[in-house]
Amino acid sequence: MERAISGPFAKCLGSRYGSPGTLAAFFVLLIPAAYLASQIEPLTRAEEALPADHPFQRLWTISGEAFGSSAQTTSTPVHLVWGVEPIDNEGINVLRSGGTAKGKLVWDDTFQFDQAAQQHIWNVCEEVRQMAAPNLENFLSRDKESPVGYGDVDCPLDDWKAWLERPGGPGFPLPLSDLTDEMPAFMNSNTTNEYGQSVPLKDVIQLGYDADLGTVRSVIVMVRSQLQSRASHSGDKLQESYDQFQDWVEEINSADGRLPAPSSANKVFQISEGDFNGPNWIWMHTQGLFRQSAITGSCVGTVLAFIVILFATLQLTIALASFITIASILITVIAMMKIANYQLGSTTSICITILAGFSVYYVVHLAHAYNDSDAETRAEKFQEAFDVIGVSVLSGMVTSFLASAVLLTCQLQFFAIFGFFMIFTVTWAWLWGNCFFMCLMRLIGPDKNTPWFLQLPYSVLPPAPKCCASSAVPAQKRAIVEAMDSG
Repeated sequence: MERAISGPFAKCLGSRYGSPGTLAAFFVLLIPAAYLASQIEPLTRAEEALPADHPFQRLWTISGEAFGSSAQTTSTPVHLVWGVEPIDNEGINVLRSGGTAKGKLVWDDTFQFDQAAQQHIWNVCEEVRQMAAPNLENFLSRDKESPVGYGDVDCPLDDWKAWLERPGGPGFPLPLSDLTDEMPAFMNSNTTNEYGQSVPLKDVIQLGYDADLGTVRSVIVMVRSQLQSRASHSGDKLQESYDQFQDWVEEINSADGRLPAPSSANKVFQISEGDFNGPNWIWMHTQGLFRQSAITGSCVGTVLAFIVILFATLQLTIALASFITIASILITVIAMMKIANYQLGSTTSICITILAGFSVYYVVHLAHAYNDSDAETRAEKFQEAFDVIGVSVLSGMVTSFLASAVLLTCQLQFFAIFGFFMIFTVTWAWLWGNCFFMCLMRLIGPDKNTPWFLQLPYSVLPPAPKCCASSAVPAQKRAIVEAMDSG
């Protein structure tokens, strides 16, 4: 291997047409790789722990995907909530406490169930029911059982309004001062559920009445989105639906909007239920985190590799060539993930984040060997780098490849994906490092004849002490020099 790397392999790459031809080939290769890498997308459903053909995984996949939707398939509910502030998660550590980690409920002290708030919330329900407002058809579903196509809404203010407008009732809306007279009797009355059974109203109505305080603390109105239940949705589709709901909520809260909100009920927010992947908006945020963490991690790792190589070699030209090489390795490996039909999940995002760290190994060894050579010309430094470190870099690639191949046999997908990632990372890192990077050094690498401004910052730094400089010489050369000195 040593004779092959430092002999025919190095001579082919370092020949007159070998270096330009190799660079041109790798630049051409980068075009489809960049396109494929740009097409990789976040997961559309929760990450699978087992292979797709595993019996347990097939049961889950078939139950979730093989049965098509029907007229009875419902849309995902979205809840409008008045009276509650965002959950206080201070001091919560989900990684440590797991499912027991729950935030603290914070009430909205500005919410008052007065006449203006009652009328406003009922107006919102009526707007959904009539579906007459612009753009509501784009994200709200109609009630399939309604003969006139009303919007699908479950509004506690409907029952409250009917109670107040009963014969002899005080009428709707009710003054806040009279709430303690009417609300207890209303909550203790009975209603009929979807099965025709008589049940206490307080067990089914989404009205948070606090009997001790004698006030309504929260109101929840359920509407239905156009996101189908029992389905997996892409991040872009969820984001589009979320933005439409959020624009509608902001209009509901506006004092100058279509339904002017009183100060006692102008802080409604919306939350969505979900299915296979958990609540829709949380899953949408998780998908965004997969993409963001992969991009941020890879960029930070590549820049850090550039800084490390710059400090190690003190040659800006070498550091820039290394940066381009590492970025190209990253793009190529992500393209392999796309070809293998992988999506951005927790495992693949972790792999991409550490990709720059793995990619720099071979490049930094070759860069150091080239830069540390005492030869005067690029061709000689190129050849000496392969003589000194070429076989070691190849051996490192082979051992990493073989060790990673074992992971492909694992049933747990985390290890199988990581093995796939490692195999293609070390393979492409070796190819880009030995072929692309070293050909760049052969054509533009710094040597004795390179102008000083192309050897920054090395050319403007004071020379290293002689003892320190000698320590950088390879052991073989140092032994020869010492033997000649002693002779």
